[in-house]
Amino acid sequence: MFTTRLKTEVPPSLIKLTQGLITNGCHIVELNLSDNAFGPIGVEGLKTFLSSSACFTLEELRLNNCGMGIGGGKVSLLFKFDFDETKSVRFCLVIS
Repeated sequence: MFTTRLKTEVPPSLIKLTQGLITNGCHIVELNLSDNAFGPIGVEGLKTFLSSSACFTLEELRLNNCGMGIGGGKVSLLFKFDFDETKSVRFCLVIS
């Protein structure tokens, strides 16, 4: 999706894409954004989405082959969950 885009176009594009999911009241369980060349700068475009109510049910996030490198580790820092201790939570982050 992002191979022909400038780096500066990536975060706004991801924000627009994910804003639609937030606005429509989606409850995402699995999200696969693999094989999109958004690189480490793309993490900023996902920040609001990953901390939104649309991702409260997120169990698996796949970011394979996105050109994120070490910067991809920032994704895991974006999650700030307040879970009820009685609920079991399973989350898998796949970055390569």
